[in-house]
Amino acid sequence: MGSSKKAVVGHHYKLLLQFTLTQAMDAFLAFRGGDRNAWEGELTSSGTIYIDAPNLWGGEEREGGIQGYADILFGEADQQPNAYLLANIGPKQSATRGEVNVVFKGGRYGAFNPYPKPAAFKFRRILSGWLDNTPWYPERATIGMGSIGASKPDWKYRVVDVVDPTDYSSPSLDDSGWAVGPAPFGDELLFNPGTPGANPGDYGFDPQPATIVPERKKVWLRTTMVLQSVPPFFLFDAYVDNGITVWVNGVQVLHDYDDTNHAFQATIPGSAFVVGPNSIVVAGEDMANPPPGVNFFYFDLRFTNPTGLRGINPAHILYDSHVHPNMDGQPVATINDASLRAAADILYAEGFGLCAEYDPNTTSVEEFQQRICNTIGGNFGPDDATGEYHLDLLRADYDIDALPVLTDDDVLEFAEEPSILDEAANSVVVKYFDPELREDCVTAPVQSLGAIQAVGTEITKTNAYPDVPINDLAVRLGQRDVDIYTTPTRKFDLKVTRVAYAWRKGTRVHAKLPKRGIASMVCVINEKQNGTLRSGAISLNLVQDTFGMPSTSYVVQEPGETTTPPQVPKPVLLQAAFEVPYVELAGRLSAADLNALQADAGFVATVAADPSQSRDYALWTRPAGGEYADQGTGEWCPNAVVVEGADLLERSFTLTAARGLTEVAIGSAALWGDELVRVDALDVGAGTITFGRACGDTVPHEHDAGDRVWFYDADAFADNTEYVDGETVNAKLLTNTASQRLPIALASELVVEMRGRQARPYPPARVRINGDAAPAALSGEVLVEWAHRDRLLQADQLFDNEFGSVGPEAGTTYTLRWYLDDVLVQTHLAVGGTSQAYTPTGSGFVRVEIESSRDGLASWQAQTRTFYYTPAPAQFLETEDGVLITLEGGEPISLE
Repeated sequence: MGSSKKAVVGHHYKLLLQFTLTQAMDAFLAFRGGDRNAWEGELTSSGTIYIDAPNLWGGEEREGGIQGYADILFGEADQQPNAYLLANIGPKQSATRGEVNVVFKGGRYGAFNPYPKPAAFKFRRILSGWLDNTPWYPERATIGMGSIGASKPDWKYRVVDVVDPTDYSSPSLDDSGWAVGPAPFGDELLFNPGTPGANPGDYGFDPQPATIVPERKKVWLRTTMVLQSVPPFFLFDAYVDNGITVWVNGVQVLHDYDDTNHAFQATIPGSAFVVGPNSIVVAGEDMANPPPGVNFFYFDLRFTNPTGLRGINPAHILYDSHVHPNMDGQPVATINDASLRAAADILYAEGFGLCAEYDPNTTSVEEFQQRICNTIGGNFGPDDATGEYHLDLLRADYDIDALPVLTDDDVLEFAEEPSILDEAANSVVVKYFDPELREDCVTAPVQSLGAIQAVGTEITKTNAYPDVPINDLAVRLGQRDVDIYTTPTRKFDLKVTRVAYAWRKGTRVHAKLPKRGIASMVCVINEKQNGTLRSGAISLNLVQDTFGMPSTSYVVQEPGETTTPPQVPKPVLLQAAFEVPYVELAGRLSAADLNALQADAGFVATVAADPSQSRDYALWTRPAGGEYADQGTGEWCPNAVVVEGADLLERSFTLTAARGLTEVAIGSAALWGDELVRVDALDVGAGTITFGRACGDTVPHEHDAGDRVWFYDADAFADNTEYVDGETVNAKLLTNTASQRLPIALASELVVEMRGRQARPYPPARVRINGDAAPAALSGEVLVEWAHRDRLLQADQLFDNEFGSVGPEAGTTYTLRWYLDDVLVQTHLAVGGTSQAYTPTGSGFVRVEIESSRDGLASWQAQTRTFYYTPAPAQFLETEDGVLITLEGGEPISLE
């Protein structure tokens, strides 16, 4: 019969792409294709990312995806022309200094469809690209978007004994006498070199405690968190050695403890919090009686903003747009620094971060600045007296006695504009742009119910604030606007004397005009025009002050639930590497390839468990002393923990902590420590399993309770590199999420010593000693019997230890070594049959080892049995189950 040839139904497209993004950035955050994230991370300097999203647009069944390397070029002052562009386009390439560029280096970009989907990028610029590369007021530049705008607080703390039962979690507790200090808390630097995942720094915590407290203690911490609104949940992260408990408003919401240092993450439901002050109490505890050796006491924690966004302070936007040479380009001296700093402090406290974009092709600098001012409720402009630019925010934070006063004597002309509320909006919807969803969003209507009732209908207005990134802030702006629209206000057009010369647009004045029916009113200067040479009168348009920025709003966005797996890869914690046995090669290689293998050749395979909803892992290996190389991608392997311990013969067990058991087939192979077993029965619901023990080139082993078994038959991943007997191979497993790969430095190293396993003869099976599979005590002559095994005849079949003889393989003999109290006393070489007798010469513990030999190669494992021996027959004390009762040294107790 002939073989059919596969038809070509489409092509992957490999593209060289170069994109110029902006002039500077703090971090490159995402590479997107067709509005989908292909890569997410945080790159803070020029470097190369690997985009591994081959199924982004449906994979090979639809329109492919993106897979390949991209250089992210930050445009540093010493940046050189891109090597990939030089090699593929030609020598005349710009170094693109002072510009952010992305070079996609010829990888796969789509399939089938000849029209590539557009690429898009997410990046952050807050502290970079400033005049002279020096950011202004960096302490207030970055604003975490969400319900917590403040940085990690200092804590009031108290140190007590670990066993102290006193409860200090009550919100009303008087903690005025407690000490104050910042996190982390601990007794000394916590750092475990060479142990990825075992250090606070691996999870973004400082390993050096900021507040020193003694070990073997409990530390109580207290603080107050003020919330302007409550999100659906808070993310809580901690790094702890050893335990931590958290109370919110007097209710325990979290507890975690482990004997080792570890990271801990959980969510706290928003229902635990309230708008306004919240009592946060934390108790961190060390071990009361740690084992001998090094002991640490450490804990740090953080409440993470649910959105994860960081916005820029609007005061910084206005400052930068005014002085940057690519925008207004005005001298720094024209900025009133104190005014902008004061405004920056207010905006920072309000959590008023923006994600703004400026396009000079569509918007002038002045229009951009006015857009920002409209959003924040302020005015950015010059002072006529000094020429300096001020940022004046319209907030209800003024002292009326400190305002400039406008009197009847100052007014030359007066006119009042009519105020009509019948047609004013009484419901506001705010349109904003969510950079995470990458789409325009609208809030629920923010309404003035009294105004709606007064006019008998709802009049809705939509206000667009495209630089606002989150719903919470958008709703607060809607509340501000609806308050302005529905509050009766008075407006005045005035001509006044030169008293108003130094007054700025956007500032307040105190109008005292009793002749015009105004005894006292605070007004905002809405417009101002200075006089001319022929007339010094100043024109003012005043608006009665109703402006302010509400700290809360009672319109809440219905939270969605994300089903997107985490994008940041975590290190693999459960993993194993081993030399591939012959039984696997016989099932995977053709007969020709199997016969062509040299006797000293071997391969390495790995198994691993998913650390956190990850996609798969990349296997990187190297011979000792060599360089790591990518060997391909492996799938997560089904596995479980065996509850019970096991002797050499037991077959039925209980499983716990199981993963992927529905994928396990009856008759498939599993790896239990160094023993290959066969799955003979499996009840996934009941968590029970029956094994055929000691298959392939392995012998029965005793196992501790809690040992893990890997059901590797379909999910072990092998490095196709041929290694030789005696070589040491190092392996690292790098977790892949949908868009990222774990850095190799964070992966722990596995080590495999190659022994030419596949070529070695199988060990004997079904060992009996004086007819017993594992006798406890013997006397007189000792007869050892066994069954043959033949790797060539058995091929890819899993014969267990208790199956009868197969073979033997041509040229196989057996070697028996006898030890009395760990001293070699007898060796039998080149035994050709299936039995050997020996009579030890003294009393003590006898250990006999039986291995196969062929062509100078010994079996990979040897059968081993240990029993107590006496030359003369003896009776020993036993339990009801037939187990010998022994002394402390292990000697059985004789009944004679």
